[in-house]
Amino acid sequence: LVCDWLRRRRNNQRLAAVHVLEVLHDLSKNHANPQHPHPTATLQATLPSYTVPTTLKRLDSEGLVRQPTAGEWTITQAGIQRTYQLFNDEQTGSSLYPSQEVHA
Repeated sequence: LVCDWLRRRRNNQRLAAVHVLEVLHDLSKNHANPQHPHPTATLQATLPSYTVPTTLKRLDSEGLVRQPTAGEWTITQAGIQRTYQLFNDEQTGSSLYPSQEVHA
């Protein structure tokens, strides 16, 4: 029972990371500079069901996003590349964290 709960929690965290990264990538397409920062509030309005601040900190620690100023976030070049990899490999079952695939 505990193992199932932990697995679901870990999967939810990974799914949140994928969604936050995807939204930042989509937002970056609207600017000449793909690393244009966006307020945390914008991400929270787009992804209300996810723990956005925690997810952003996790992605930041992995070098996929960064916080250039307080309350604003941008996707990094590594984040852009990871997003392309993730969605280009979607048919093969890739996840944001290849060494830790998401299992149902």
